[in-house]
Amino acid sequence: MLIVACGEEGCAGGPAAVEAPGTRDEAPRSVQGPGDDRSVSRSPSSARAHDEAARELVVAIDARDPRPLVEASRSSDGRIRTIAAVGLARLNDPRLALELVRLLSDPLPEVRAAASMGIGALQDMAPRTAVDALTGALAAEVDPELRGRMVRDLARCGGSAAVPAIEAELEADEADARTGACLALGMLGLRERPAPGLLMVRASARLAHDSHVEVRRACAFALGRHPLPDGEHGAAVRRALRDATRDADAETRILAVRALGRDPTAVLPLLETSTSDADWRVAVQAIRALGRARAAGAIARALERLLDAIVEAHDGIVSEGGQVHVLLEGLEAAAGVPGDPSIRAVVERLHRSLSSSASSSRARSASSSGLNVESAGEAAAPDVESAVRSGQVVRGHPRDMALLHCSAARVLDLANRSVRLVPSCGLGHLETWERRARTAMLAGELGNDDALRSLRRLYEDPDERVRMAVVAAAVKLGAPHADELLLLALADASVAVVGTALEALGERIRGWWQPPRQVASVRPAGAPYEELRPGPPSGRVRSRLADAFERLRQNDELEGLQAWLTAVAAFGGHALARAQDGSEGLIGAASPGRVRGWLGAEIADGLTELARHWNVAVRNRARAVLTEIEIEIPANEPSPIPNPIRPADLLETDVEVTMETTRGAFVVRVDSGLAPTTAARFVALVRSGRYDGVAFHRVVPAFVVQTGDPTGTGYGGPGWSQRCEDAWTEYRRGTVGMALAGRDTGGSQFFVTQAAQPHLEGQYTAFGRVITALDVIDRIQVGDRILRAVVSRETPGHAVRAGEP
Repeated sequence: MLIVACGEEGCAGGPAAVEAPGTRDEAPRSVQGPGDDRSVSRSPSSARAHDEAARELVVAIDARDPRPLVEASRSSDGRIRTIAAVGLARLNDPRLALELVRLLSDPLPEVRAAASMGIGALQDMAPRTAVDALTGALAAEVDPELRGRMVRDLARCGGSAAVPAIEAELEADEADARTGACLALGMLGLRERPAPGLLMVRASARLAHDSHVEVRRACAFALGRHPLPDGEHGAAVRRALRDATRDADAETRILAVRALGRDPTAVLPLLETSTSDADWRVAVQAIRALGRARAAGAIARALERLLDAIVEAHDGIVSEGGQVHVLLEGLEAAAGVPGDPSIRAVVERLHRSLSSSASSSRARSASSSGLNVESAGEAAAPDVESAVRSGQVVRGHPRDMALLHCSAARVLDLANRSVRLVPSCGLGHLETWERRARTAMLAGELGNDDALRSLRRLYEDPDERVRMAVVAAAVKLGAPHADELLLLALADASVAVVGTALEALGERIRGWWQPPRQVASVRPAGAPYEELRPGPPSGRVRSRLADAFERLRQNDELEGLQAWLTAVAAFGGHALARAQDGSEGLIGAASPGRVRGWLGAEIADGLTELARHWNVAVRNRARAVLTEIEIEIPANEPSPIPNPIRPADLLETDVEVTMETTRGAFVVRVDSGLAPTTAARFVALVRSGRYDGVAFHRVVPAFVVQTGDPTGTGYGGPGWSQRCEDAWTEYRRGTVGMALAGRDTGGSQFFVTQAAQPHLEGQYTAFGRVITALDVIDRIQVGDRILRAVVSRETPGHAVRAGEP
């Protein structure tokens, strides 16, 4: 489950939340209705009534029921109208587009912002009338912050038609509007919509000369989301990005280096210099780009500097924090060119240094404790959890040393084309399953007969995480043996293994049944594709797909169900459709009855069932698959939404959660006004102890750290799903967001961002931010754990809020 995540010096929220109505500790507030500038005093009883109405609307949003929201959007109470507008936007339903268009002319900017967000979120589903209405609303808007949002929304739903608006806002006097214009330009790149070279040049000029740091960040982001143009335009853009790598703002430097990394061979000296940047996140982006360029010499020199600076300078003890991420990223880059002599020399030096340091540490510990050096192992390691609980900072964390040792071992094994060092790597500080999973991935990279035999043995491992690694590694082999492993995995007891196999299956299927043109031209009429390009018999594939559906259906595993739909689409679309030269495929002339019959009742009925699924991502994907393979889409209404929120579940207080981890403690301030249902469910999970002992299963340096999966596979959750609560919240360093595998698929998994991530804004529910100890977030590595999560502070007297655009 992706995640995805955010940023750097703390996380700013979106615009100020709609002010809460009067509470028991406050004097009555005044509100305005549409077209009414008179103050209306609220009595305590009317405040309670308003609070109850707000709760009911939040429940309707969570239940995806538009009827009360449409009615409330016509209320004379501006706060109720704002909640309703936010709710209509969050439903992501093109049938509500006209309601959102109507709200674009509301007198309250919060309502107009919500309507704009809702139209933009529809993207390609937005009706042309809604796109035109948003274009007109943007032209008439006077609020610069709202213009900045509207131009982004227009880029999401209008695509390249938003270019004139972006050009206009880029020249605005107000920084908010200029920021929005560059973010909109970046949005076009994310949607693979082309941008004129001249517009890229104008954005690069803002990057080079704008006095507002937010504008420079946004423009660096935008330039990194488009291919760099050719000719004079490209030269101008590259100059601006080169200059931005020296910007005083670290976030701007990160985004500029990432942008230059799209074409690293043109700027190798600059990228090599950036590997020494004072901010570790810039260095990670630079060395990552060198890895893409396979620049062995530059990678080796960067590793040499890192080795001198953070290993041998501390007697072989690696200090925690960002420098470890840089070194790990350097080893990842080195794995792309393991045979280079300079790479091999520096990695061997690092491997020896770590091994020697660990041996010395074990010897000292054994001597002082009476332990045998050979048996010291884990017992000789610092008691990290005790140190964390007592407030100590552990330097030279054993897990850092272990991960570095295994990463170096991988590079050396790749260089030697053998599985020799990785199976025993980790200096005694990694669990057995971790080493075995790494061994499986190495086998997939090597791709020789020994590797294949290793994968077969490793698939018998009782730990599902090892079997997941075997499946992922098998895909890299791309041999018939890999196909056998994939089909075997479809019957696995673990839904995580089944899901991993399904993700790979679609691409493999395309190769099984697409015959070469010259073979197809001589194929006897009615001959099955299997006779032309060997692959598993279609009946066996069909049977395994049906088995996989039953497993995923029982758990309502949303990510796995989407992977199943993708595999079925490949199976039905590529194995059954006509050949490229127009000759008939396996079923003869395609027709709904023939396709359905060939798929079999179990798969066809599964498709029909998922076309009525409660989850919009699953439902829409199923309907798209049915359309692709020409089977009629059922007309029935979707199934009821499970796990509905109740009014009493919503938080009435501001909440802070302290998370004690193996790297130290940090505090999350939960924003129940921004995402009320996500916040309520998250706090309930904390109070139930569901996060205690859970690992950080995903860490992408300079991007996010992710946790909350009790299984550690990335597929686990609480047994229910959380609906998305869209908002234009800025994803900066320390933002806490909900991990997703499609819309409305959140659960217990969440991420914390290590740097600004504008591409996540409006896409992933942000529901809090880290307010203390961001350095702890920097120290976290894969496999670290939350020891305990507790509600550490509640501020009473908080009235119900229901989100903001």
